[in-house]
Amino acid sequence: MKFFGPVRAHDDVEEVPTPVGEVCADCDEAVAEGDSGFVIPHLEATSSCERAHHRECFLRHIFGSVGHQQGKCYCFGGTEEDPPGMTKREAARAAERHMLMHPPKEPG
Repeated sequence: MKFFGPVRAHDDVEEVPTPVGEVCADCDEAVAEGDSGFVIPHLEATSSCERAHHRECFLRHIFGSVGHQQGKCYCFGGTEEDPPGMTKREAARAAERHMLMHPPKEPG
């Protein structure tokens, strides 16, 4: 995994130039100058490659949609995932904001 953009990742993660114009593997929007994210190896049908992911799109894979964070998604017997009417990237940004405003509680 490699990192790009102005928002720094951990010091042990290799930094690469922002892949301006590459399409995010999650939201299908192009990476723009000033975006932050990760370049991650992907296995394709017959080969491997590296694909760009916006930071918020990548992080949504870790902490889930807004609906998941609220316990209202299919995992919890509900039907809510992302707020209606949002693009995939907007939904990823909403999930990141929700996580920052409502961090999970420590077990115990």
